[in-house]
Amino acid sequence: MRRRILTALVVLAVSLAVLYAAGPRVPVDTRITFDASVIGDDPAGYLDRSESRVPGIRDGLEKEIVWADPMTHVKTPISIIYIHGFSASKGEVRPLPDQVAEELGANLFYTRLKGHGQDGAAMDKGRRFGRLIAKLVSASPAWRRAPADRSRARGRAPLHRR
Repeated sequence: MRRRILTALVVLAVSLAVLYAAGPRVPVDTRITFDASVIGDDPAGYLDRSESRVPGIRDGLEKEIVWADPMTHVKTPISIIYIHGFSASKGEVRPLPDQVAEELGANLFYTRLKGHGQDGAAMDKGRRFGRLIAKLVSASPAWRRAPADRSRARGRAPLHRR
C-alpha cells in the first residue's frame, strides 16, 4: 500500500513538473529605458515634483531619499533601495532600513509602488505594475548566480565593514 502511494506521489510530482516546464509562456517586454537627464542634478527635487503630480498620496507615504550626508547630498559607493511589500509602506519597518543605511554609510531610497499610499482604486491600478516588478526581479542576473552568491544578492551580507 505504501509503495502504491509513493509511486502515485512520484508520478504526480513528475507530471506537475512536466506541465510546468511545457506550460504556456506569455511574452513580456522587460526592457528598461532610463534617461538620467529627466532627473537632473537634484534627485530629491525630482521626487518632490513627480510625487506632487500623484493625487491623494497620504502624508508620510511619498517617495523619499535619506542621504548619508544630509548637508552635501552626494552619491555613496553603496545605495539601498527599499521596496515595500503589498499594501505596506516605509513606516512599517522604520527605523530598520535607516539604521542599516547609516551603518553602511549608504544613501537610502524609499520608493512607493504605483497605487500605494493612495485610495483603493489607485491600488487596483498598481497591481499590474507590481506583477511587472516581480517578473523583472525574477529575471535579474543577481538571482541567476551560483547558490553561494545568493545570500549577498538577497542582502544578507554582514553589516560590519571589513
